[in-house]
Amino acid sequence: DEMAASILSRCSRVLPSDNDHAGILLAEQILNDDHVGPLGTNLQDINMLVQTEGKERSLPEFKGLLNEAGFSHVEGKRTGQPLDAILGTRRQIGTKMENMS
Repeated sequence: DEMAASILSRCSRVLPSDNDHAGILLAEQILNDDHVGPLGTNLQDINMLVQTEGKERSLPEFKGLLNEAGFSHVEGKRTGQPLDAILGTRRQIGTKMENMS
């Protein structure tokens, strides 16, 4: 998580400081909050652990990382495709994604 936090913090720092709507869009597989499912994401989690020492995360884990990096508003949406969407912005914007929680 240290490397992910470092990368997200750098992303936050390079965004325009005069734009509260600036943000980051992550395309990731999102684990259920209890880390049991979806199956494809659990399998990818194991693959990432073995291949890269990485891991898949739940939405609360993504929120924690993004909040620490300076993104105060975080939303996640399951897309029904191989990758889900996580949007982190410095403050809430008018367009709202369908929250997972």
